[in-house]
This record gives sequence, structure tokens and C-alpha cells, in this order.
Amino acid sequence: MYGVLGGTAGIFLGLRERWWETRILSFGGGWAFVAAASHRIDQPWAVLASGLALAVPVWGYALRAAQVFPIHLSPPPGLAGWSMGEAFYFFLTPILLGWAVYGVPPVWFDVSPGAVAQVIAVPYLLVGSSGSDLCSRW
Repeated sequence: MYGVLGGTAGIFLGLRERWWETRILSFGGGWAFVAAASHRIDQPWAVLASGLALAVPVWGYALRAAQVFPIHLSPPPGLAGWSMGEAFYFFLTPILLGWAVYGVPPVWFDVSPGAVAQVIAVPYLLVGSSGSDLCSRW
């Protein structure tokens, strides 16, 4: 729990301040804690809640972004768009969150192919339609 809370806070702070070291350690460490815990506890809902906690700062950052594209390798301050590192977390989070969602009774998702992708797509559709410039730049 402490690792996930620390990871969530680190991701939030790293994205806000554009500190790539904090982002990579917090994101990687937080998801590593979730993966380790998933093998040791029989609580898929706790794994899902932890995954959601790690995803919230990424989604919040995307909601506040005025413009995502163009994606730069390392944008100077004041330049529109995200850095490659900021986009990395936004595009990797649904894959990891899909793994966490699938742990909650997988029978639900085995019956309906694509159900995991549909569940994960909801927050990304909200981010895209929230008035941020995300969808209009695709």
C-alpha cells in the first residue's frame, strides 16, 4: 500500500514538475509493487484499486493538458505538446491497467472478447472528450 501511494504521489509530482527521474522511478516502482502483491495476495480488487490509483495522476495530467501533440523528445519550457516521457506513461498505463482489470474474475472477460479493452477505454474516452486538445490532434 505504501509503495502504491508513494508511486501515485511521485507520478503526480513528476508529471507536474516534468521531472523524468521521479516519474520513471515512481511509475516503475508502483507497478512493480502491484505486480509483486498480485502474486502474494488473493485480492484481485485490491490489485485493481492499486492500478487505478497509479492511473489517476496520468489521467489528471492529460485532462489538464492544453495540447498533447506534437510529441517532442525533450520540449523546452513553453513549447506546446508533451515530451516523449509524458506520452510514454499515458500510452503504457492502459496496458498495465488491462492486466489489473483482467485479474478481477477473468471468467467475465473470457466470455466476452474485448471486454477488458472496453473497460479501459472509458477513462481514455473521457479524457479525449473533456475539452482537452487530445482527440482533435489525432
